Amino acid sequence: MFSNISQLCQEYGAVKDIADNTFVPSNVPDVWSPIRLNLVARHGTRSPTKKRMREVDKLATHLELLLRDAKEQNLSLKKVPAWLWGWQSPWKGKVTGGELTNVGEVEL
Repeated sequence: MFSNISQLCQEYGAVKDIADNTFVPSNVPDVWSPIRLNLVARHGTRSPTKKRMREVDKLATHLELLLRDAKEQNLSLKKVPAWLWGWQSPWKGKVTGGELTNVGEVEL
């Protein structure tokens, strides 16, 4: 098990944004023992982050170019699903990311 709260926090990444050697653990008497540990975590279905949205937008652009090139070169397109033609990211044009979706609100 964990010998101190500092080890526990580091194990679960709770101090990942704190500079090295700046974490000061609580002064908890040795005779105390934990009876419960609460974890507050971000949960619920969320929209992608801005970075992921940009990646999906780039994917849509790349797919469009690939399909257009294949068509111009008269390559076989029999196996290309119809929905792929003209596909765009559902987040195209959004400027924020990571917020709860409607489904995520219900999940909470």
